[in-house]
Amino acid sequence: MAWHLKMLNLLFFWQFIAIVNIVSCEYLTVNTCSGPIVGVPQKTFVHQVPYISYKGIPYAQPPVDKLRFRVPRSVKPWTEPLVTTNEYRPSCLVIAQAFLFGLKSNQSEDCLFLNVYTPVLEKSKTKRKLPVLFYIHGGGFNEGDGTDAFQAPDFVMEHNAILVVINYRLGPFGYANFNLHGYTGNMALKDQRKALKWTKKNIKYFGGDPDAITMIGESAGAVQVHLHLLSNSCKYIKRAVMLSGNAFNYWSYYKNNNVDLFREAFKNELGDQTSDEEVLNYMINAPAESIVAKSPALDIISRTTLLFYWTPVVEDKRKAVHPFLLQKPHDIYANNNFCANCRNVEVVFSVTSSEGFSFLDYTQPYAWIEALKSSSYIALPYHGLTLTQDTAKYQAVQNKIKKFYFGDGEIEQTPERLNQYVQLTTDTNFVIPFYEAMRLHSKVAKTYCFYFDINLNTNIVKLPRNLTDIEGMGHIEDTGYLFKINEPKYSFLYDQTLADRSNEINRKTICAWKFVTKLFTDFARKGLVKYDNPVKSVKNAKCIHITNDGLRSITRPHGRAIKFWRKAKNCLYPFIVDEF
Repeated sequence: MAWHLKMLNLLFFWQFIAIVNIVSCEYLTVNTCSGPIVGVPQKTFVHQVPYISYKGIPYAQPPVDKLRFRVPRSVKPWTEPLVTTNEYRPSCLVIAQAFLFGLKSNQSEDCLFLNVYTPVLEKSKTKRKLPVLFYIHGGGFNEGDGTDAFQAPDFVMEHNAILVVINYRLGPFGYANFNLHGYTGNMALKDQRKALKWTKKNIKYFGGDPDAITMIGESAGAVQVHLHLLSNSCKYIKRAVMLSGNAFNYWSYYKNNNVDLFREAFKNELGDQTSDEEVLNYMINAPAESIVAKSPALDIISRTTLLFYWTPVVEDKRKAVHPFLLQKPHDIYANNNFCANCRNVEVVFSVTSSEGFSFLDYTQPYAWIEALKSSSYIALPYHGLTLTQDTAKYQAVQNKIKKFYFGDGEIEQTPERLNQYVQLTTDTNFVIPFYEAMRLHSKVAKTYCFYFDINLNTNIVKLPRNLTDIEGMGHIEDTGYLFKINEPKYSFLYDQTLADRSNEINRKTICAWKFVTKLFTDFARKGLVKYDNPVKSVKNAKCIHITNDGLRSITRPHGRAIKFWRKAKNCLYPFIVDEF
């Protein structure tokens, strides 16, 4: 009898433990419109603030087999709990010739997942209504993913906001336009729109406010955020931030039909099957590994201008299914062809002070000198320019550009010359389109500008590559103050910084993590109330100057260069037709 009582007591004990575990874990479960999802408890890097991660939520059906190159389809609902873990689901395929990031993540064609991070720990989260940051990663349209390699949520969680980071199809899988019915490109943008719609519908279950979604993108991600602002995506968002990119970057657009790229890359496999339909049929059925191995990624037509092969396109309305972009951006602005929602979205355009140095070959930072002895090395960054490089006018403008940045002296291997070259590539690839976007969009909606110029201990390009002779902040380095970067090549910078808080530069770095993230989360929460100085004219645009010591104001950064480039474009204007 005593033995039976002992077993009964033991049974009651384990039942009690099970109930306690169920109750204690209920706060991890959210019941979305797609189905129940169980998260994982986490703590932040700096202050050990608790939050919950939900990694690997499917937002669309796998774009495989006959769905390759097609519009994403809505995810099928589930009834059993989707139990997430500390592991991310596969990232989208990266073609072999891409080299900007070199991520070694698990990759698959079945990759349409998003990750949600929330600081809301209550069992019922729908009453909180926190601001939401919806992030689109960069990577030249060919690389990147939604993992914490470059977008860890720690800093955002400490500012009481929700972060959503997504995967979307890349390279040919995400952008190839065959100009055939149902195969008109922009799959990546349609993936993003599908993820945005899922977020709008479900973020309340994570404690987010569906009416306070701020879309943020960096580099190629920023280009795509800008294109969302030119589409009907505006009805899903309240605000938007474009870091180091917009639709007017020269590298944001290649051409409208990609079939010739496939014809060349797969000419041995295609043989005489070279019609558009035959190429499409082959590519739909080709092994994904073959597409990854043989598809081209980018062409550096000049060391001053990048050119990516797989980019957003303008779709043919007669052939597109759920088209995303039906007009060129310049035409949309010229015709004032915006949906009403887009006029209510507050936007920020942003650049860093020295974008160009992130694209240097850091093993040979002066490799460009020999080529620059000829002005023909300098490209003119204007789509639709009908002048060829062998014309006298084209060459005259090239010579003026060279003289503006380098003067008449000998170009030698000195830090001064290196910084001049970096400013040339910064202005050409980023600052010119930054001003063009502000000029046009400030006429449509409330528009602000950020100018990043931090030089501290988590500048993830400059320090690991020992480019300390270069002044300013490089491309992608701004994101290292909004997100903790866990990619092993850079994560040590964060560990070193936090380990020694007695060091003054480390203290400033930690402070910068805080004031940069606060700037973004405050903007998502209520707009730029404290810095409400929207751009009225680019001639006197006042930007928030983000420095080592905090937030300042700067009027028309790179103004002298922009004045020069405006004159150069005016000279070329009669020869620019049908600009993207």
